Amino acid sequence: RPCPWTRPGPRPRPADWARRMRDVMTAVRAGAKVVLTSRDYIYRDARPYLKEYAYPLLHEQQIVVDATQLSPEERRQILYNHIKLGDQPREVRRSMKFHLYEAADADPFYPEAARRLGLQTFTRRLALNGRGIADFMARPSDYLRQVYNELEPEEKTALALTYQAGECLPAPLDLDPVQHDVVTRMGGTFAGVSRAFSTLTGTFLRQGPLPSNGTITGWAFRHPTLQEGFAAFLATDPNLIKIFLSGKSWRVILRQIDCDTRDQAGTLLRVPPSLYPRVIEILRTADQETLTDWLGQRVWHEFLASRCSDEFLALYAQAEPAAIIHMTWFTSFLNVVDEPQVLARLQQADLIDPAHHQLIVERVTKLAVESPDAGWTWLPEWKVLLTDTEREQLLSHVKQQLPSRFDQILQDWRGKYNPDEADPHTYFEELEIELTNYREAFADDADAVSAIDQALEKVNAAIWVISGEFTHQGPHVPAPHGHSALSDAPYGRSIFDDIDDD
Repeated sequence: RPCPWTRPGPRPRPADWARRMRDVMTAVRAGAKVVLTSRDYIYRDARPYLKEYAYPLLHEQQIVVDATQLSPEERRQILYNHIKLGDQPREVRRSMKFHLYEAADADPFYPEAARRLGLQTFTRRLALNGRGIADFMARPSDYLRQVYNELEPEEKTALALTYQAGECLPAPLDLDPVQHDVVTRMGGTFAGVSRAFSTLTGTFLRQGPLPSNGTITGWAFRHPTLQEGFAAFLATDPNLIKIFLSGKSWRVILRQIDCDTRDQAGTLLRVPPSLYPRVIEILRTADQETLTDWLGQRVWHEFLASRCSDEFLALYAQAEPAAIIHMTWFTSFLNVVDEPQVLARLQQADLIDPAHHQLIVERVTKLAVESPDAGWTWLPEWKVLLTDTEREQLLSHVKQQLPSRFDQILQDWRGKYNPDEADPHTYFEELEIELTNYREAFADDADAVSAIDQALEKVNAAIWVISGEFTHQGPHVPAPHGHSALSDAPYGRSIFDDIDDD
């Protein structure tokens, strides 16, 4: 079975990972090998949702590779390779030669910046001295903005079309009216832009199969930092931002913009407050189209929950007063639904009034027992949405109601079981996880823990009745070897001695 992370669709969020983890672990127990890679900040954001205690293999098999924590020898070798294999003239390499140890000591050290140092395209205005080269390595985004600003109109247009396309711009070019408008507004021509793609490929862009459809090829940024730098370049000109917001796909637009005025680095295009009304129009369009489309809802909710300032959210709530009420109708399971995250962000912006808050409390109280759903006991958004008093009252409600109603709850779960879709262990795993979450929440209450243990025993008995097994133990997977750096053998001479040889 294909790994869920390789399926077509928008970029997954942490909740998607949690939603698919059960399938992944079932595949692992059956002998499949799965490799999941992520940038460190994305994984840190995901960890609260992954429930690592429920999937011990996820923790045991974890390897962290920090590209900025390389040994001095590794840094120098990376720098040497990129400059030696680059297109810098011999005299430039000779001028750089005596400053490359300093460049390798840049903090942080970016291998991608080392690659750019070896290419003339990125170093036209670089001062070939120790300070200039060290600054280039440590602050690559500043130099990128200069580079983008000096490109020809057709080259800027080609990059703008690629950025606007989101995941990848299909090749050959077949521009729609919106893309033709981008070409016209940025001063390019169709023929000139077509030639620019050939010029930019290999330096700024790469060409290959689209991630969502391997039968179609297209252009994408060669490295995330190049896309980040272009977002920063676009953000300096409101006219260019307006061009991007004219794109026909609200999904692409919402995935790539940021309406938060805080200064944050990244691939997102920061929209100034003057253009907030245009983004709200886009959101209102998205709202109408996502009512039956959970993938679209995910894009819409993720934007509201994580990339909007208080000012923007206030304008949106004013324009769409029914949106907050609609989001209080969230469903189980709380670890995979998005609405509570948006509601928590609105709460932080002081946009949840007492009537809205009461609807939220009533809804989670209902789900806490009927599903049962313990997500509110550990998910970070519920620490914002519920007061300490409300959490205590909800725990008391669960303690009183769940044991007496559990037989009916379990019967409902059994009634919905379909042997053609999952084995009983996999099917009931989510119920076991929710009960285990409650067991941890009631850790200091012996009576409640005993009641939860009895419920877990009933679940195990149900699994046994269906499958004829008492236990299910996956194969043991040995922990991998840890990441090790290259040897620190001393060099008899400078690694850069022959950097200027042809």
